[in-house]
Amino acid sequence: MWDLLNQLYKNFGLRALFGIAAVFMTIWLVAHTMASPCEKISIFFGLIEYKKAGCKETAEAAVPNAPGTPLTREFLTNRSWEFLHDEGDVISPRIRLNPSGTIQGVDHPNESRWNLDDNTLVFYHQSGMPSTRFTKMRREAGKVILSGRLLLPGHQPVVIHVLKEL
Repeated sequence: MWDLLNQLYKNFGLRALFGIAAVFMTIWLVAHTMASPCEKISIFFGLIEYKKAGCKETAEAAVPNAPGTPLTREFLTNRSWEFLHDEGDVISPRIRLNPSGTIQGVDHPNESRWNLDDNTLVFYHQSGMPSTRFTKMRREAGKVILSGRLLLPGHQPVVIHVLKEL
């Protein structure tokens, strides 16, 4: 990291360093205000990690839990998930997202495959149309919870799907 900053200083001068500092401070402030009180904040794929003062330190594996931290196929496939509606109705008590893109534990045309699209988990209908985009991510009791709207037409009121890490 220091080598990179040294190279930037040599090639572009002190203004480049101040510019980089301003960008990092802006990102830190946004992440700091958006995170829950004891949530670990990762910025730029873990380049900077910060934990708010007064929170108990814990040894945790790297878990996507903050804006700018992408979901990975490895993270999603190495866990089991409970699949439910946001009002609590369980669709499937345990599903697995297989590395091949199939979904184990749910047998419905709306959830026949999955993939990551721009770091967002997407379930696909058997026709190939996206059926649910899990656009929200939070942590509860140390577990990741993903939620997103069912995208297929004809569902009123709006249906929200939830995946809870088991």
